[in-house]
Amino acid sequence: MLSQGYQDIMGYACPEIATGGGTDAKGHVTLLAAGALFSDDFGPPINYHGLNEGAPVDDLRQSALILYHVLLRQVGQAQ
Repeated sequence: MLSQGYQDIMGYACPEIATGGGTDAKGHVTLLAAGALFSDDFGPPINYHGLNEGAPVDDLRQSALILYHVLLRQVGQAQ
């Protein structure tokens, strides 16, 4: 679902990379971690964890569009 939602919004296949995130989904086989589309080439001043933690606004916007798209598709299928 998420891979298709990514492709629908972004226009290309979802990259298969591990980000080290998704700790809330560990140990729950029915959960899938999804969030900001962090690039693999960030450097300062982006700080993922710690003081001044942040994320690029464009990545957050794209993530929101993808997750919203997936949610709408799921709600539509449930009816």
